[in-house]
Amino acid sequence: MVVVVENSNDYLKEDDIVLGIGIALGVTYGILFDNLALGISFGVLFGIIAEGIRRKSPNKKSNDKTNDGPDDDQS
Repeated sequence: MVVVVENSNDYLKEDDIVLGIGIALGVTYGILFDNLALGISFGVLFGIIAEGIRRKSPNKKSNDKTNDGPDDDQS
């Protein structure tokens, strides 16, 4: 028998990752173009836009288990 338990804290971790990637890209932009303040602002803006796009996209989870037959890992 397989029991799948979802943790509601995963959503917060995904938010941090998307915003963190945006800030990292912004800092990289700021270092390359020698304007760190503009880069951080750009990064936060990019993170917020990416988060909005991620929230509007349908929630696709590929770990949905169906009972197609006997389990291979019977113990």
